[in-house]
Amino acid sequence: MHHQRNELSFSSHLKSLGGIFFLLLQTQVCTGQPVVATIGDDVILPCLLEPAEDVSGFTLVWSRPDLDPRFVHVQRSGQELVDKKHKLFEGRTSMFIDEQKHGNVSLKLSKVRISDEGTYKCFIPELSKQSFVQLIVASDVASSPVISVAGIDRDSRGLVFLCESAGWYPKPEVFWLDGEGNLLSGSTEINQGPDGLYTVTSTVTVEKRSNFTCRVTQENINRPRERHVHVPDDFFRVSTSSAVPIITGLAVTLAVCLLFVLAGGVFMWRRRQNITKGNEAVRKNQTEMAKCVQEEENLINNPSDSKEETFSSVKKELQRTKDELEKKSAMITDLQTKLQTSEMIKEELQRAQDELEKKSAMITDRQTKVSTPSLTVQPSEQTGLCLLKT
Repeated sequence: MHHQRNELSFSSHLKSLGGIFFLLLQTQVCTGQPVVATIGDDVILPCLLEPAEDVSGFTLVWSRPDLDPRFVHVQRSGQELVDKKHKLFEGRTSMFIDEQKHGNVSLKLSKVRISDEGTYKCFIPELSKQSFVQLIVASDVASSPVISVAGIDRDSRGLVFLCESAGWYPKPEVFWLDGEGNLLSGSTEINQGPDGLYTVTSTVTVEKRSNFTCRVTQENINRPRERHVHVPDDFFRVSTSSAVPIITGLAVTLAVCLLFVLAGGVFMWRRRQNITKGNEAVRKNQTEMAKCVQEEENLINNPSDSKEETFSSVKKELQRTKDELEKKSAMITDLQTKLQTSEMIKEELQRAQDELEKKSAMITDRQTKVSTPSLTVQPSEQTGLCLLKT
């Protein structure tokens, strides 16, 4: 009995394992290599049945589990169910209808965005088959690294180099390598801008190595960018040994700058003194001129006995000039009055002439009417013509 129970238990285990194996055969789970797409380009997310089978009449579902709703593209019997899909993918997804009879369930995604990055699921409910595709979105505008000297490290007396690069997506990594390919210890800062792209800034202290490299790369993307630098050993010796002279030079430079500042201050003080003296001279000249003017006014208003005769003659001459001007002004006024009177007489004569001409025309018209005989028109019986009879 115990042996029979073991056989029944073993057979039940076999049946359970067989059922699980059958389910595994029915559900196909495939995760291939990630698909890398450039921002703005079109990309195809592959999903192929093996062996090939006609699925054109089945329900085909593409989804992304991290979204709500999760559906990216749903097709049933060759027709897309637009109301099911997420709004981020509106008008940007399509499938290869003619190739679905050969088991091609791939999805075409147009105008790739950064937000499209993620893991997509291809599912055929009727066949209980599914596969997953990871999409990585990358930027193709990343700049090559630029290396510059940032300064001198006080402790190690080594040179500090700065490596900068921008326009990266996804988030990159920075590696410093020496001439033998060994990693160097550096400090890196990565910032993401409002456009979603990353900018990297990294520094490293190099002491005695003549060759080193700054390499910027991304995981799962084989698009590294790097910059190589060769620095002679003599440059390190000169740079590190000249740290103290540099400080001394800076102190001397500061002293010279202070001297220039002091000299400039003295120059400005002297210039202000000269300006003050010039202003005083101008004020003195103005005072002298005012005094002269006052003396001249006093001379005119209160002439001395020695100049009284000259002043009297000038005064008489001015009076004569004034009298002549008044006389000429009176003449001008008289001429203007006469001219106005002449214009009035001229207008009056013109009106009289117009009245005479009008009356002359009336008389001529009356004379014409009196001398002209009256004419009558009678028809002629013989000739049928109209005859004039006086």
